[in-house]
Amino acid sequence: MLMKDIIRKKREGQSLSSEEIRFWIRGVVDGSIPDYQSSALLMAIFFRGMQVPERRELTLAMRDSGKPLQLSHFQRFVIDKHSSGGIGDKTSIILAPWLASCGALVPMISGRGLGFTGGTLDKLESIPGFSVELSRDSSLKALQEHGFFFAGQSEEIAPADKKLYALRDVTETVEEISLITASILSKKLSEDLNGLVLDIKCGTGAFMKTQSEAEELAYSLVETAKAAGVACRALITRMDFPLGKMVGNLCEIYEALEFMKPDSRYFHLFQQKWKSHLAKTQPVLQINSVEDNLILVTTALACEMLSLSHGLNRNDALNLLESKWASGELLEHFYRAVRFQGGDLEKLSASLQEMHELYETAVEFVSPQEGYLVSCHGQLLGELLVRLGAGRRVAKDTIEPLVGMEMLACEGKKLAKGEPICRIYKPGMSREESALCENFLGKAFVLGPEPPIWQDYIIKTVA
Repeated sequence: MLMKDIIRKKREGQSLSSEEIRFWIRGVVDGSIPDYQSSALLMAIFFRGMQVPERRELTLAMRDSGKPLQLSHFQRFVIDKHSSGGIGDKTSIILAPWLASCGALVPMISGRGLGFTGGTLDKLESIPGFSVELSRDSSLKALQEHGFFFAGQSEEIAPADKKLYALRDVTETVEEISLITASILSKKLSEDLNGLVLDIKCGTGAFMKTQSEAEELAYSLVETAKAAGVACRALITRMDFPLGKMVGNLCEIYEALEFMKPDSRYFHLFQQKWKSHLAKTQPVLQINSVEDNLILVTTALACEMLSLSHGLNRNDALNLLESKWASGELLEHFYRAVRFQGGDLEKLSASLQEMHELYETAVEFVSPQEGYLVSCHGQLLGELLVRLGAGRRVAKDTIEPLVGMEMLACEGKKLAKGEPICRIYKPGMSREESALCENFLGKAFVLGPEPPIWQDYIIKTVA
């Protein structure tokens, strides 16, 4: 089998066989196929695409390039969730312990910040001592004792993906839908999953800016995962305004902890408003607090995960989630995992106190006029926080966990002139950085004389 024949075949728009795809991936990993030939095939795929059977074979070949987890001996349903990335998205931090408290296994292999969006691993590492580098034995022990773990991609997990992504990055082939699909699923299927729920975001704070782009990715992922034998469904969700009230690293850990408390404002809003909405006994509801969209999206994803893992209908899923939340099991599951992965809860408490002391020196952005908060350019908020130190512009950058933003006004709120919209936290903020905040925030938030036409945050379900 010759690599040039495979390149020619795809260049001419033909489908590649399983044997040809696996030959290529083996050569990528062992170095027997030179980068220039892999780059040529990537470009051919970019222009010609791949059919679902090819996507399945590429995904499985990339998965099998490493050492996938073997979890069937647990004899429990194994499920995970993947998000395409957004501003203030801390749902994974809440969902993993929540599903584990309900009896599922959740081996959550997550990523770091990508571009203007934050990463689950960076957020968790703002907890003093927390380690996301777990050995295979430690991962299995975590599942045995707690039902879930948070970890990064190790050298054993889909190494072909790491090599191919580096080539895609320098050959301008990152955006091709088949390659995106295989990259995402090769890592997720390395977890030996029975089920996968996807949160595909679209809007100004997402990588997929339009609903049509989000739907194309969602259908590709769902169809390919199913072809590989994994139950899968996707929610397409709106991402313009931040998800929840906090954006950053440590401050998102703070909000996730507040969410998980059984007597929290989040819990009461769920009981009073969103539970009935999700059960479809109420019409589409409008956001009227900064916590609302986080509650809605997180619980909707949790319901989809319980539907796959437990076969529950929406009402039964909501009741089970509520019981684990109200009893404190959700929060306790998270605390146990933090301790297991080296996190120091006393030092975390001290870090959160330090974060709260920054409130006194925060840069507050206020409404320049009277009007309704009609729209938000989420990417600008993400880019601002990256420039202030909450993310990385190059790989060697270090992250400042205390940098963050708090939303003080929600979408659609009527504001008086001078009423605060948000505040930015950063230790020792300079005058230049303060001016930078004013510039970015002034462009990110748009006010108008009329309230916005309301759209639900859950746009569509792909199953």
